[in-house]
Amino acid sequence: MLYREIQDSDIERLEELYQKEKWTSFKSHMIQSLKDKSHWVIAEEDGNICGFARYITDGVLTVYLCELVVATDFRQQGIGRSLIQEIFSRHVGLRIDLASFNDDFYDRLNFRKIGSAYRTYGERNKDS
Repeated sequence: MLYREIQDSDIERLEELYQKEKWTSFKSHMIQSLKDKSHWVIAEEDGNICGFARYITDGVLTVYLCELVVATDFRQQGIGRSLIQEIFSRHVGLRIDLASFNDDFYDRLNFRKIGSAYRTYGERNKDS
C-alpha cells in the first residue's frame, strides 16, 4: 500500500469514492478547492484509491481529521488505522481531534471521547 499526497489527477476518483460512500455533498469543484486548503493522505494500491484522510492542522497542538474514508471493498484490512498512523508520522507529537459517525472504529484505535460534535450552517453552506 502506498500512502501519498493528493494529486490533481485524483479529483474525479475521489469524487467517485465520496459518492459511493454516501458523502454526497462532495463534488469535483469542492474537492479541487479543498485540495489546496487541506492536507491529504491517499492510500493507493495498484493504481486504485482505496481510501484517504483529509485533515487540517495548526502545526503546534492539533490535527483535526475532517474525513477518513475507506472504500467498502478495502475495509477490515487496516487501511484506516494506517491512515491515522501516517498522519501521526507527519505530525509527531500532535493530537488528533475529530467528529465521528463511526465511534466503534475510533474506540478500537484507542481514541477517547472528549465531548460532543455540533454543526450549523451559514446561508452559503446549507448543502454541506
